[in-house]
Amino acid sequence: MNTEICNAIISLLADKFNSEQLHTIEAAIYSVLYNYSITQNNNETALISEISPDVKAVQMFFISKKIEGCSIKTLNYYKNEIKQFLQFMNKQLNAITTDDLRFYFATRENVTKTTIKNKRGVLSSLFAWLTNEGHLQKNPMLRVNTIRFDKNT
Repeated sequence: MNTEICNAIISLLADKFNSEQLHTIEAAIYSVLYNYSITQNNNETALISEISPDVKAVQMFFISKKIEGCSIKTLNYYKNEIKQFLQFMNKQLNAITTDDLRFYFATRENVTKTTIKNKRGVLSSLFAWLTNEGHLQKNPMLRVNTIRFDKNT
C-alpha cells in the first residue's frame, strides 16, 4: 500500500518538479511511510479500480521515465508513440504478442527506417519496463529484431 501511495503522490507532482526533486520527494515519502501500515477504505478502492491496470501501468512508466531524467520533449514523444500504438492494437497489454508488434511495424507506411527504429525503441523501453516491474510476465519485444540499415560506402 505504501508504494501505491508514494506512486500516486509522485504522479500528482510529476509535472511540477524535475527528476532530481521527484527522486528526493519519493525518498522522503518512503522514509516517512516506512513505519506505517496503511489500509484503504472502500470509497478509495472504488475510485482506484476505475482506472484500468494498463492505464495505471503506462502512467507509472511515464513517472519512472520522468524520475530517470527524461526531458519533456522525450516524454511527449514517448506518449505520442505509445498512444498511437495502443490505439492501433486495441488490446490489453498482456494480450499483445510478438507477431502483433511485427505487424504494427510492418504496416507503418511512408516512414523511414529511422522512424521505425525510433518507434521500436520506445516500445522496447515500455515493454522492458512493464516486464521488469511485474506488469507483464513476458516481454513480447524480445524477439522483434532491430532495424537494419544499408551501409553507405
